[in-house]
Amino acid sequence: MVVPAAQQSLGTSAMMDRPKGAKRRFDLFALGCLVATTSHLGSRFDSTSSFARPQYFSIAVFTITAAFCFFLSCLVSTETAWPSPLHVDEKPGPSTSQIPILTITEPEPRGTVRPLLKSANQAVSTLKRWSPPNGVSLLLSVVVCRGLLLWRVLRHIQCSWGWIQALLPLSVLLADVVIPAERTRISLPYLRIDDDEEAKQSRLCRHCHGSRNLRLKYAVMAAMWALAAAQMTMHWYRPTDVICPRGWRIEQYIPATQVLCLALDAAFLVLTHRIRPCQGSDGIDNNPGSYSSGSCWKTLSFVFAATATILAFCVWVGSTRGYDPQVHDSLDGLERSDLAGDSFCAAVLLLSVIHLLARIHPATMALILSGLSLYVHRLATLGYDAPWEHMDWTTSMLFPTMMIISTGMLLRWDRDLRPQPRSSSPDGTVHRVLIFGYVILACLVLSSTIFRIPDESAVQDIPGLGTIISAAYAKSERWQARAGSSKTLDEAVRTYRQRQGIPPPPNFDKWYEFARSKDSVIIDDFSQIESDLLPFWGMEPSAIRDMTGQLLEYPKASMGGLRIQNGEIKLSPHIPGTHLWMVMGMADIIRPFAQWLPDMDLAINLDDECRAAVPFEDQAALQAEAGITRSRLGKVGTSDLIASFNSSHASTSKWSDRFMAENGMKNKAILPPFFEDYHKKPIYRTLVAPACPPDSPARNWRWWNKRDTCLACAAPHTSLSMEGRVVSNWTGAQDLCHQPDMAQLDGFIFSPAAMITTRKMMPIFSQAKVTGFVDILVPSPWNFHSKTPYKESADMSWDKKQNTVFWRGSATDGFAAAGSWTSFLRARFVDGADVIAEQMGPSAGDSGIGLNVSFVGKFPRCEGPDCQAEAQHFYDNRRSPITIEGVDAQNDKASAENKKLSGPSVSFEEHWKFRHLADMDGAGFSGRFLPFLQSKSLVYRAGLFRTWFDERVHPWRHYVPMDLRLGMGTDAWYSVAAFFGGRRGSHLGEKIALEGREWAQKAARPADMQVYMFRLLLEWGRIVDDRRESLGYTGPSAGGG
Repeated sequence: MVVPAAQQSLGTSAMMDRPKGAKRRFDLFALGCLVATTSHLGSRFDSTSSFARPQYFSIAVFTITAAFCFFLSCLVSTETAWPSPLHVDEKPGPSTSQIPILTITEPEPRGTVRPLLKSANQAVSTLKRWSPPNGVSLLLSVVVCRGLLLWRVLRHIQCSWGWIQALLPLSVLLADVVIPAERTRISLPYLRIDDDEEAKQSRLCRHCHGSRNLRLKYAVMAAMWALAAAQMTMHWYRPTDVICPRGWRIEQYIPATQVLCLALDAAFLVLTHRIRPCQGSDGIDNNPGSYSSGSCWKTLSFVFAATATILAFCVWVGSTRGYDPQVHDSLDGLERSDLAGDSFCAAVLLLSVIHLLARIHPATMALILSGLSLYVHRLATLGYDAPWEHMDWTTSMLFPTMMIISTGMLLRWDRDLRPQPRSSSPDGTVHRVLIFGYVILACLVLSSTIFRIPDESAVQDIPGLGTIISAAYAKSERWQARAGSSKTLDEAVRTYRQRQGIPPPPNFDKWYEFARSKDSVIIDDFSQIESDLLPFWGMEPSAIRDMTGQLLEYPKASMGGLRIQNGEIKLSPHIPGTHLWMVMGMADIIRPFAQWLPDMDLAINLDDECRAAVPFEDQAALQAEAGITRSRLGKVGTSDLIASFNSSHASTSKWSDRFMAENGMKNKAILPPFFEDYHKKPIYRTLVAPACPPDSPARNWRWWNKRDTCLACAAPHTSLSMEGRVVSNWTGAQDLCHQPDMAQLDGFIFSPAAMITTRKMMPIFSQAKVTGFVDILVPSPWNFHSKTPYKESADMSWDKKQNTVFWRGSATDGFAAAGSWTSFLRARFVDGADVIAEQMGPSAGDSGIGLNVSFVGKFPRCEGPDCQAEAQHFYDNRRSPITIEGVDAQNDKASAENKKLSGPSVSFEEHWKFRHLADMDGAGFSGRFLPFLQSKSLVYRAGLFRTWFDERVHPWRHYVPMDLRLGMGTDAWYSVAAFFGGRRGSHLGEKIALEGREWAQKAARPADMQVYMFRLLLEWGRIVDDRRESLGYTGPSAGGG
């Protein structure tokens, strides 16, 4: 049977009959969708959770696109599953007749042989009929490989190049030359085209891609555009300090993977362009070897559906190899919303690209995609530039001008790359709109560039660190005056009532006498206690007591029981021996004032990590109920108050005795009710974000990109200074609700080592906590008993100390698994210090400040491959692969080759030799901060954990705050350290060091810990008492206010 040429060109005839106005409107609609979707995805690239789940995202995109393509293909009927090329317009004859796959020439056999051969012939024919031709197979391979490589690049994006997409237009032009057109055309095995026709189509195909000189000019201009775009991208680039591991690891090959992805992108655009029907105004197809419109969409539907299926199979196979947060964690509401919207948007983008490739050259399409995405991405960072960054004429004017000129020339040559007779030239509507958009965009770029070039006065208005320090000093002075304003018990009672609207708890006078006997400078301001205990006013006292007993019955909860009864302290017999010192230390803090406390049981958290993260809505409900309860207490007259915990009014408050019994504990393997184990699991989206307000960034977007710094995340708590962007609001710096990027920049948040937590309000007493957690803060027994003591005899004056930043520690801030250690705080700090030291070279630079930063010992919290990777990155100077057994052996005994596979340990007294001491959180808060503060050295502090003393120790007066991003370039922490280590800032550094030392000796002593704990437990004793709405101090001035 002969396939008539008229039937083969059915799709072409349909397009010819369509009104030109409708075609123009559809082209403009596709162009509008292209611009809108590219801008949308480009602006959301860093902040959408879709790219944090690339497996789900890519499968969803290809599935949606396949469905749309299939729908479009149904609009045009096709004669065969895989259509033949167009322009087969010869008359039917022997040369174009269908040739059978199997021809039976032997005599008709007996029996059933003939039917079998006939069936075989039909089966082979059907298989050939439905098998994808070479061009489709190549396109499918390109799309599948691109999807798989995308996953790898996004997982290790910190090792990638941010500017590489600027090379896409040039890559497309090269791909158009390298990929032979004849090999990508679809030819059915049973359809024969004679040699003359094949040669004619080959010549026409080569002609359609422009002359050699034009290609050369286009390549030069595309290279110039890529150079300008790459230079501008690198200039405005704000990299994080997330580590790209050294050694023979897959992360080192991410740039090569990006190059391969670039080639695949170019191949996709070229191949898709070649199978798209490119019709002129006369209806003639100007793209030899292309499909009919309906056949094109059916082919692409097959490609995308097959890609989605293959990728889904790869995800399933990978999911069986172990836990992967990108795959195994269930999708929350934000992720489902982002995936749905972004997948649909990306599918529309793909469809728009495919449609417009019939109107414009693929190199022009690459220019639109690359240029628009780079420009939109740049717009997101415009408000965070320092003025001096715009004073470089080369970057501010030369490269933007180069981009504008080269873009105009590339758009001008788009139609010349597809030369054809004027009578058959395509409708130029799309091209004219592109030129118009280019003119508008060029004007915007030039005007914004010119207006953002600052004058010298704008730079001079930026404050120096001295100004920031003076402002912080004044703010601290006001707080200290307010916190210690009461000089008598009467004043303290009045101040308490004014601040809280309720009377003080019973025995408040005993607390006041104790505080005065300990020379406490803080009498009136205990805001941390008030905020910690407020939600518990919204709970029934009996429920709190029951929860406490329940917590202490489960060994796996890792709680230590401490009972205060009749002024005596008892410990639970079930406290693990490794943590007994902690509860005993807490008893030592309480013992001097235990006689004034009511009976109570305390559940002491034995882990470093905090334990209870309550959703925002639940906290708000409890706080609302707490306001009602406290208002009732505030309305009680002084004469009606119960003045003593042990008054004649019988108390019904009962505590459970089960946890004190020898056999009162549950099975050690059983988790307490409402608790979950988050060991090695990211907790930002599951625990931290739900505890933030609904309108906060944590609840509305995610920053997954570990390569680029989230400037919007740092902006609320930082200020621009002459030394770069510095922390100006320490409380804000610890607030995770406006910092979605912290999900991957802190070990505790990204991969906690020990994390058994609950989302219910539980009475848990912990040494530290982060945003969203509701643990009740208590002073640390570690500091109370001076486990890391400060010895003044070993200290020395500022001028005798070495002008060096010093830090020693171990990698305890998270559990290293699947490469997670590369973004841990301590690892980033040590690696950044190494980078800075390499850049400085042998000399210490103009600042005169040195660096002495290193890990010590083994890496204690890691899986096998990550232990090896950490040791290789930080200890192996030769950067050669080593085994875990080798690492352990070297940690125990130095080898003959003296490989540096373990950092040497130093005595704690070694710190006092250096002017600059860095302090960072570990698995919990750092126990070294208070000893550092007592010394004559300047302390640099970075951490998320909030402690009992945070409200009384102030940044820029007592220590130097560091943002957890640490930073690179002018925003790096080192630029601040260089200021204090240089001539201009040395005296300010010494002043802060001495201020911190003096204040620590007044407000952060063991005695101050006891004053804080006494006040806390008086408040807690009233909250857990059934008579709390009538309990209050009735001494002098108790009714004043």
